[in-house]
Amino acid sequence: MVVYFENKDRYFEDDFNKIYDLKIKNEYSNSLTKLLGPLSQLNLFFGIGIPSEINKCIVSSDKIDFLISVQDDSEIEIHLGSKIFN
Repeated sequence: MVVYFENKDRYFEDDFNKIYDLKIKNEYSNSLTKLLGPLSQLNLFFGIGIPSEINKCIVSSDKIDFLISVQDDSEIEIHLGSKIFN
């Protein structure tokens, strides 16, 4: 399993769109294969790390595989797939 995610300081829909494009369009598949070498044959999951803006992320949850959020009390939550938003 390979996990790719970006840390963000706020919700911005274009960040979710960029991750979705990486997942679906394979525009960077040659570069990722070169970077990952033999690991490129493993499952690749895409997500975003963000402060506690979970409600804003609901609209874009279908574009990522996971979301890592940091709550106001410094608790870290890992949200997998769109199930967590239902």
